[in-house]
Amino acid sequence: MKNDIYKKNKSKTAIISLIVIVLILLAIIIWALVAKPAINNYVIKKQVEAQDIVIQSILLQIKQQGYVQIQNAEGATTLIEYTANPESA
Repeated sequence: MKNDIYKKNKSKTAIISLIVIVLILLAIIIWALVAKPAINNYVIKKQVEAQDIVIQSILLQIKQQGYVQIQNAEGATTLIEYTANPESA
């Protein structure tokens, strides 16, 4: 009698363990195939938007002031508006 109860508990525990393992594997597969690519696409989209905003801001400052100075670790880079001289062309 005791042995039957032990076998039932053992098989119940094994079934629950297998279900948990399958659920964990499904979660990993869903993460790898659905969630991670969606997050990566969102990040890339936001990076492109930020790049466009920075470029537009630089161009606007050049249009307003005629130049823009960009600082980096090595010094500064100055961008100026270029207008082609129609007489020399």
